[in-house]
Amino acid sequence: TTQRKAETTNNNDKQQTTTTMASVSAASASDTPEQQSAPSPTKFKMDYIRTATQNYISRSANILGAPNLTTKGKSIIQADATIHGDYGAPIHVGRYCHIQKGVIMTPSVVPVSSDPLLAIDRPPSSGLGGGDGSIMPPGKNEKALPIIIGSHTQIGSNTHIQS
Repeated sequence: TTQRKAETTNNNDKQQTTTTMASVSAASASDTPEQQSAPSPTKFKMDYIRTATQNYISRSANILGAPNLTTKGKSIIQADATIHGDYGAPIHVGRYCHIQKGVIMTPSVVPVSSDPLLAIDRPPSSGLGGGDGSIMPPGKNEKALPIIIGSHTQIGSNTHIQS
């Protein structure tokens, strides 16, 4: 009987889905051409990964060092966003955050000690990063600072954030 109830529930879900999709397609037939080109809900689901805490992360986002990324829930990370958790510093994103396309989040790299006798592996001419303005990962006697993004935050397209 348990299996029969599950089959009945699945059939009801299929009927509801079919009804919903039919009403969406009927509504979109009367819309303007600009509105018809909007992606369908099923395409949205394929482009994003939904986590247990209802975060939506684009499949084309670059999450480097994912174990260091903590999201509180109901946040969106769009395509081509790059988050550098691979530097070893924790990155915390609050609830209801919207990280748009092209955002780059990189932890700052600082010396471990203020002792001037400790050698830093960076060449003096390159500054913090390479010649292209990118930040190099921490070397010997250096550490990365954490990034904390508060709740209800929107980060605009092509923004570079450094802690």
